[in-house]
Amino acid sequence: MVARNPEEHGSVTGYRQHVGNGDKGADICLPCRNAQREYQRLRHAEAQAARPAKYVFQREDWVIDAACRGLDPSMFIVERGEINAARKAKAVCATCSVSEPCLEYALRKHLSPDGMLAFLDGIYAGTNYLDRRQIRAERQRALTEAMSRHPSRGQGAA
Repeated sequence: MVARNPEEHGSVTGYRQHVGNGDKGADICLPCRNAQREYQRLRHAEAQAARPAKYVFQREDWVIDAACRGLDPSMFIVERGEINAARKAKAVCATCSVSEPCLEYALRKHLSPDGMLAFLDGIYAGTNYLDRRQIRAERQRALTEAMSRHPSRGQGAA
């Protein structure tokens, strides 16, 4: 191990000196590795804080009557496998009087900050992203079937 100035040992500069000397893995002293890890954690936290919101939400009139109004919005963003959190969010939705417009809102595409159209994540009207994907597919099938039976398509014409 190369001797370092006291202020460099256990710092990001010390870590960089290790790497510059060809040290890898366990060859880098623990204080320098910890300093680098903390530096990376802080950089990641800064990047997360600077990241814009995932979606640009449009405020709609029905939201005033929503059962979730005033609750913590993060309650409705449920990660895969968080069954209890999903149950709590869906229980709130079950008491809501505006679940139909909420579902229609969630089924539409929304503009993300980068200008792309995307579907919403989270619990809306008691449905998650996969439930809504299935609803959209069923609606598309019904529309396709209705269009194929339309008289202008040649079927059912007299």
